[in-house]
Amino acid sequence: MFDHCFHQFALIFPAISLFQLLESPLGVLPIAINEWVEAYVSANRIGAFLASKELQQDAVIRSSYSTEEHVPPVEVLDAHFTWSSGTDSTLSGISLSVSNGKLLAIVGRVGSGKSSLLSGILGEMLKLSGTVQLRGNVAYTAQTPWLLSATVKENILFGVEYDEELYETVIEACALVDDLAMLEDGDKTQVGENGVALSGGQKARVSLARAIYARADVYLLDDPLSSVDAHVARHLFDKVIGPNGLLRGKARIMCTNAVPFCQQVDELIMLRDGRIVERGTFQSVLAN
Repeated sequence: MFDHCFHQFALIFPAISLFQLLESPLGVLPIAINEWVEAYVSANRIGAFLASKELQQDAVIRSSYSTEEHVPPVEVLDAHFTWSSGTDSTLSGISLSVSNGKLLAIVGRVGSGKSSLLSGILGEMLKLSGTVQLRGNVAYTAQTPWLLSATVKENILFGVEYDEELYETVIEACALVDDLAMLEDGDKTQVGENGVALSGGQKARVSLARAIYARADVYLLDDPLSSVDAHVARHLFDKVIGPNGLLRGKARIMCTNAVPFCQQVDELIMLRDGRIVERGTFQSVLAN
C-alpha cells in the first residue's frame, strides 16, 4: 500500500512542478499572439504608406498667418486637380477666397467633388495648374472621423498641452458633456481601434473637438453635421461653426447639404461635376 502511495507521489509532484513551470509561459502566450497580430497589421500599414506616391511638393504655397483683412488665409485661383496623373481633371477651374472670420459653404450632390475640393486645398491631390495658398495652421475634420486607440481626452488633446478652461469650453460646445457622463470612465474611456467604442455621432464630435482644441487659423470641415441628429447639429452650428460660434474669427470652409445652415453662411459655392456652377449668398444662389 505504501509503495503504491509513494508511486503516486512520484508522479504528482513532478507534474505539479511541470505545471508551475508552464504557468508563466502559457499566461504570456495569448498576449504574445495579440502583440504579434498588432505588429503584423502595423507593419502592413507602414509598408503601404512607404510604398505610396509622394505628395506634390509645390501643390500648396504655405506661408505664415496674417491678421491683415486684405490677406485671406485661403486663396485658390483657377486650380485644376486630379487624383492621379494621366487622367482628366477631377476638379476644374476652382477659384475661391476665404478671409478671417468668414464661413464658406460648399454644396452639391454626392460625387460632385466637395470632399475632393478640401483634399485639393490640403495638397492631397495632384494639382495640374493654378494656385493654392494657405496662410497659417490648418485643422481638418474628415467625413469619416479618424481616432487614436486611446482615451477620449487624449484624442481631443492630440498631444497639445492641457488647458482646463479651453478643454471644458470645447467639450460643452461639441455637446459631449452628457455623452462623457454616460461613459463609465468619462473622458478617460478607451475608445478602441478607430473609435469602435463610440457611436458615429460621438466620433464626429470628438474629431471636431480635436480640431477646435488645436487652435488653428483655418478650418476645413467635411460634412461635420451629417452624423448627428437635427438638435445636436443646431447646437454644433450655433456653438462652434456659425457666426456666433467658437470659430467665428477663423477662416472656415464647410462641405454640407444641410439647407437650414446654408442660410447663415457668408458665401455659398455650388459644385457640379467638379466645377463651380453657382456662387454668392444663399438667397442669390437660390434665386438662380
